[in-house]
Amino acid sequence: MKILLVYKRALEKAVGQIAKSFEEFKVEHKVCQSPTLEDFESSDFVVVFGGDGDVLRTFHQMGSKSLPVLGVGGEDGGSFLTEVGVSNFHEALRRVVKGNYHVEEASRLGVRVDSKDLPPALNEVAIFPSRSAAMMEYMLQVDGETIWRDYGDGVIVATPTGSTAYAMSAGGPIVHSHAPVYVVVPVNSLDVTRRPLIVSNTSHIHVSE
Repeated sequence: MKILLVYKRALEKAVGQIAKSFEEFKVEHKVCQSPTLEDFESSDFVVVFGGDGDVLRTFHQMGSKSLPVLGVGGEDGGSFLTEVGVSNFHEALRRVVKGNYHVEEASRLGVRVDSKDLPPALNEVAIFPSRSAAMMEYMLQVDGETIWRDYGDGVIVATPTGSTAYAMSAGGPIVHSHAPVYVVVPVNSLDVTRRPLIVSNTSHIHVSE
């Protein structure tokens, strides 16, 4: 097994403590701040030392590659996407090396903008005008069917993971992590009857002018 350790600069001094665990278990590993696609291609497992934002950034850098990711928080309490803290990382790594762990699968959104494919999104895709403090008119289609034409600040398409983040702050529902759905949340629509829409995660969602 080869593990890729990704960390944020602010936690650089604490990386050595984690690296010692790798050495003790004789685990082949690479440590870096800005991993490349080649780094992910040559790895079997990813450890992210940082916060939720660092975990999300790592998934973004991973592109379409799918690898098990363990989030390690700088604080022992952990957070939404960090399962363990520094103090119990040693025991967590022991379980990983022995294969005694469970991978919780999470859906990601495939994204295409103007015929260009972008890295899949673990949380959400937010579409807003390029100019600040401006409203936009857009049409929402799901699997080729026009759902609505709206005028508002923007629109968010979120995964179950992202339903507790930006989408929730815009009025969207909390979605169970294993539900096979996405949620479409209009942001400050001029239509007061406009509500969030739940669609299958196999749907093709198209937002256009």
